[in-house]
Amino acid sequence: MVWIAIVVANVVVFISSCNMLLGRRYRLCYASAVLACIPLLSPFIWLGMPFGIWALVVLHRRDVKEAFARNTNRSNVANAIQD
Repeated sequence: MVWIAIVVANVVVFISSCNMLLGRRYRLCYASAVLACIPLLSPFIWLGMPFGIWALVVLHRRDVKEAFARNTNRSNVANAIQD
């Protein structure tokens, strides 16, 4: 049961890291950065914690928040046009 939780947490971290590269889903990216910092959920503690902290620092920057907001607004406009 514990291994299932670890696998699910790592899949969420991977998916949200891809979203972070694309500048989408800020809250999911933030939550997965916190998940990466939890030592029990990462098989590679020496990788998960530093990269999780680094992601949190980057996600707190104003320009990054603005970029996520711009991408969210663009996707909302694109969805409205398609409907």
